Amino acid sequence: MIYLGKGLGLCVLSDYKQMKFSNENFSVIDVTAGLTYNYNSYLHELELISKSEKTLIMFNRGLAEFKKRKILMTLKLYLMIFTG
Repeated sequence: MIYLGKGLGLCVLSDYKQMKFSNENFSVIDVTAGLTYNYNSYLHELELISKSEKTLIMFNRGLAEFKKRKILMTLKLYLMIFTG
C-alpha cells in the first residue's frame, strides 16, 4: 500500500497463474487496484504540519531575539520549542 498524502492510499495487487487446459498452457495475470481514504490520517497530517510551522516561527523569533542580544528571551523561546 502506498500513501499518497491527504488521507489517500493506493493498493495494487497482482496475481499470476498458469493453468493447463486441454493440453494447452494458459497464463493469466489478475491485477486489482484500490483507493482508500483515512480521515484520521489526514487530520494527523494537518496537526504535524501546523506544529512544524509553529516551531519554525518560534525558532525564527529566537534568532531575532538573539540578534538583539536578548539572551534570556532567546533561551525561553528555545526551551518552549524543545519541551513541546
